[in-house]
Amino acid sequence: MYSYLCYGLIWKSEIEIDYLVRYEEDDKFDVLILMASEDDEVLNYARDGSDVSGEYKNGLWFKNKQGVFAIYGGKEVLIKSQSEMKDILPFITGYCMAIILTQRNLIVLHGSAINVKGNGIVIGGISGAGKSSLGAFLVEKGEKLLSDDLAVIEMSESAKLLPGFGRQNICNDMMDYFGYDTKTNLIMDEEREKYFYDRKLDFYTMDSNLNSIYILIENENYSKVRVIEVLGSDKVKVILENLFLGHLISHIPIKPSLMKAIVELVSKTKIFFIMRPKNKITLKQQYRKIRKNL
Repeated sequence: MYSYLCYGLIWKSEIEIDYLVRYEEDDKFDVLILMASEDDEVLNYARDGSDVSGEYKNGLWFKNKQGVFAIYGGKEVLIKSQSEMKDILPFITGYCMAIILTQRNLIVLHGSAINVKGNGIVIGGISGAGKSSLGAFLVEKGEKLLSDDLAVIEMSESAKLLPGFGRQNICNDMMDYFGYDTKTNLIMDEEREKYFYDRKLDFYTMDSNLNSIYILIENENYSKVRVIEVLGSDKVKVILENLFLGHLISHIPIKPSLMKAIVELVSKTKIFFIMRPKNKITLKQQYRKIRKNL
């Protein structure tokens, strides 16, 4: 078994995940990641149906061409797959971890988390909005990566961003823009031409106080970058719209405790829309706007 520290939890796994931070105290764990047996009830139930996700007893399952994944009570991940491990891992450290964290009442947003001069920020938006591209630009400017794709927030006395692992998902155009070598980086998605890029040396391993959240929006009517603060009840709406598991929300009802955490989050955190011109690279301008707000 392998042990890893990720998003504030100790994950004990039968599967090696080489880009996660190893945890040396082997006897402790919060979550188990296991390969399922042939007769596992929930995985056979999921495999035989036509749905792609659903609830079963105290857990949630989903399936795709890589296999069937079941997640129980914030404590256990079961996987049934014949695919190569390199194809399974993104779903373990993506959807499976997001479900586990959500089941534990952590706020999981679809975005990049960056430590900017000691301030934690989240860069969110729909797929293709430029979250990872802006995150990569910030890291190139000397800022530190907390996580990419999943931005995990824990509410206590303040809002804290929890560190994930040192890897970013970067599209082919941005790989060229930053001068990254596509031949030495594992391709993540051939159809969308996205790559995994190693950020271990730029990874910030400590919790960060959350300063602000930025939602990227492309707008063809703008010729330059604009920043608009989100106010009032719209802040809750923005958080709900940017939950990582938003499209699975019918299978993961928001618990009152999680909704309470979201309301507390928006009361303590500023949220901004970054409106940027469509089909135009404005990373420098976006970075300046963020720095000005901190």
